[in-house]
Amino acid sequence: MLILLGILNALKIWSGMTPFLVVIVVSTIYLLLRAQKYDHNLFDEKGKLKKGAGKQLMVPAIIGITILNGASEEETREIFEAVERRMHR
Repeated sequence: MLILLGILNALKIWSGMTPFLVVIVVSTIYLLLRAQKYDHNLFDEKGKLKKGAGKQLMVPAIIGITILNGASEEETREIFEAVERRMHR
């Protein structure tokens, strides 16, 4: 992909990185979704979530949401403390 974009840029036909970035983002999301079937810590042989696996997914989900939301360090700490309290009930 990068070689093709380099050739097009050298020939003054196209000088954008948008197609490359779109391919990278789409393929990354696809790989993240497809790779989950190999995660036998969270999923059983039938592909169903194991009992209690939702708790393990909460922390990465909160981290991702917090990063995307742009929360401050103090807000992030409060969120994690609330999650830990909830997990230890």
